[in-house]
Amino acid sequence: MNIFARILLEHKLNRFVNSAVKRAKKFTPIDDPFTYLIEGSGEKGKQLKASVLARYQKAAAEIAEHNAKIQKILEAEARYRDLDILKDPQRYSSEIFDPIIADLGLLSLFDRRSIPKKLSCVQEDANFIKNNIEAIKKQFSLHETLFESTQYYSSSDQTSIAARIAAIRARLKETGIRPMYDFSILDSEDEYRNRLNEAYLNQNIKSKIFDDINGCRLDDSQRRAILTDDDRVLLLAGAGCGKTTTISGKIRWLIEHERVDPATILVLSYSRNSCRDLKDKIGEKIAGIKIDTFHALAYEIIKDHEERKPLVDDQFEAIFESYFDSERMSDDQVISNIIQYYSLYLFSSMSTDDQIEEEKFINYNNLQSLKNLYFRKMTFKKEKVKSLQELSIANFYFLHGIDYEYEKPYKIDTATIERRQYLPDFYLTKYDIYHEHFGIDKNGRAPQFGMGEKEYLNSMAWKEKIHQENGTVCLKTYSYNFTEGDWVDVLSKQLTAHRVEIQETPTEVKNRLLSRLSNSKSFRYLKNLLRSVLILLIDMSIPVDQIDALAAQMSHDRGEIHKYTLLFKICKDIYAFYRNQIDSRGEIDFSEMINLASNYLQQTPQFKYRYVIVDEFQDISNSRLNFLRRILDHGRAKLLAVGDDWQSIYGFNGSNVSSTSEFSKLFPTAKILTIPRSHRL
Repeated sequence: MNIFARILLEHKLNRFVNSAVKRAKKFTPIDDPFTYLIEGSGEKGKQLKASVLARYQKAAAEIAEHNAKIQKILEAEARYRDLDILKDPQRYSSEIFDPIIADLGLLSLFDRRSIPKKLSCVQEDANFIKNNIEAIKKQFSLHETLFESTQYYSSSDQTSIAARIAAIRARLKETGIRPMYDFSILDSEDEYRNRLNEAYLNQNIKSKIFDDINGCRLDDSQRRAILTDDDRVLLLAGAGCGKTTTISGKIRWLIEHERVDPATILVLSYSRNSCRDLKDKIGEKIAGIKIDTFHALAYEIIKDHEERKPLVDDQFEAIFESYFDSERMSDDQVISNIIQYYSLYLFSSMSTDDQIEEEKFINYNNLQSLKNLYFRKMTFKKEKVKSLQELSIANFYFLHGIDYEYEKPYKIDTATIERRQYLPDFYLTKYDIYHEHFGIDKNGRAPQFGMGEKEYLNSMAWKEKIHQENGTVCLKTYSYNFTEGDWVDVLSKQLTAHRVEIQETPTEVKNRLLSRLSNSKSFRYLKNLLRSVLILLIDMSIPVDQIDALAAQMSHDRGEIHKYTLLFKICKDIYAFYRNQIDSRGEIDFSEMINLASNYLQQTPQFKYRYVIVDEFQDISNSRLNFLRRILDHGRAKLLAVGDDWQSIYGFNGSNVSSTSEFSKLFPTAKILTIPRSHRL
């Protein structure tokens, strides 16, 4: 080997050995050393090769030891992470960490600057957990029970929530170490209360109590409504959605699960019939529960304080019905008002041919009496028409002495292979004038026809073209004229413009019509509407001479003024008749009785309840609402109000609808829930 080869070999060897020595303190695995091939011959060459190999083998051994330490540390880290101590510390004792910590202790042999930060953290964590395993177990147990709840926390339970949070924080502090689990929910009392209540609902929603309520298995929305035990709860549901069944379920839950004394539960409704229905459906669990009307409860409160006898439900009904048998029904103006409102406005707010609205009309529980009328749509001339708005138009013509024919074939032949003969809605025989009523909204749309809208609009354009081409007169009214309440004005102006005489209805015709209608289902609905308005007027204690002003207040559109003027003229006359009867008997009416009961309530300690359930809450009046608030405050009771937020399609149904639509304003901390689907077949 020449001198240059030796020098090169020495240089490479020294560089390799020096590199291994320098890297031995760094936490970095060292690659396997390369093999040096030494070429040469002679004794000196062999000696040099032996020297190089010896030094090489020593360096390789040191490298292997270095890499083994690193591997041991990495395996210790993996074993530690596999333990996942915080997931369930109860399974482990401090001894399990000893071999891991021992292996991690090898990190001290290395230059600290070269050790990955995550390994340093693992070593610190392992030592911390080994020394504090018992404290961690306590925190784990505390966190596991963080959302356990055997009760529903209402908005008035904030003191209890604050106390629970304080107790948890104190126990957390007692562990003596930083929080190892997420307790940040404790920073918000409201959020923590909501989480506790959700846990309570999930824990109890499968209760067997709900599997059979009046023979029905409750769905999740009903169960959640029952379990939601806040201070003020409004439950909204339409007809057939199981409201009464849900009320029954609430009472059973309170008595059987919450062990509430039945005597501290009050159920209020609006008539004795509805109370009787509730009693029948609640069944055996009724024992001790008070189910009453507002008026009956008010009477019970004031009977020991007042000598005057209150008017009870039956007497009110008797007075109301006697009006229709009284001499007032001989008054021509009274008859005229009733006949006009019945024929022109009772059904007129319904969208023409609007299947969606008409379905609501049929299904709404207070309108069942109109079911037969809906299917028949019979005019005063006993014709069957296609829509309720056409019914109103036909009756208008009849009442005002305008002869007409319904769907008389157009006088000119229009039949083709594609279309049958044109049948206009109305034909005014004396004046040779046609009248079409189109079911469109103000935007020229007919969405009620769905996929058939385009076809309907094309048909509408075709009809208009027929009259234009043949020079025939065609009056036009639209569905939106009815929804805006101005259809009578719109039609009257067109009739006047074409010199059609609009006559007053003869008295004998009105009397004959009233006699014919008085026993019909549709007239009973009119009486129900008038009864509702009368009760509202009584509850609001409105003086008779101020009733006329209500028409303008109720009218959202100029066209509605005539409708409400007629309605309140009728109600004003009934109200005056009612007041006269009450005053002559020296009795207390509903409104006065409820106001007196509100005042006397503080003097009657026995009327204290923990739970008050109000059925048909959408019908509540201001006086009843004030009375209810007094009852709630008197016993610090919780309220479940059950109602229907669907407003009457007739524009006025005598109820204080805002009591449901603005429930959150009445009770700012209220919960509002819904039962979304119908349970009726």
